[in-house]
Amino acid sequence: MSIDNALLEKQINQLLSEEFEIPLASLKPESNLYSDLEIDSLDGIDMIVAIEKKYKVRINEKRGMQIRTVADVYKFVREELAEHGIKDISSLCPSASNES
Repeated sequence: MSIDNALLEKQINQLLSEEFEIPLASLKPESNLYSDLEIDSLDGIDMIVAIEKKYKVRINEKRGMQIRTVADVYKFVREELAEHGIKDISSLCPSASNES
């Protein structure tokens, strides 16, 4: 079993929307976190902490600060989950997995 990419993206979009009050419609893979979505460097750290809490992983903040776009967030989280051996994410954010 591998990570469900569509579900992962939906969960991350929900996390970003809730944590930073970003409309879901603004969260496109090509959106730049800083220039398009107005996330600052402190928000970037908050994003890493929120990801750690949701997915129960420990992330190197220096590596996480290299993230620039929403697509980078997807890729980064996917890599971190794989590194931690996490394949089933459906129970980690139940509200995102129940939405259609």
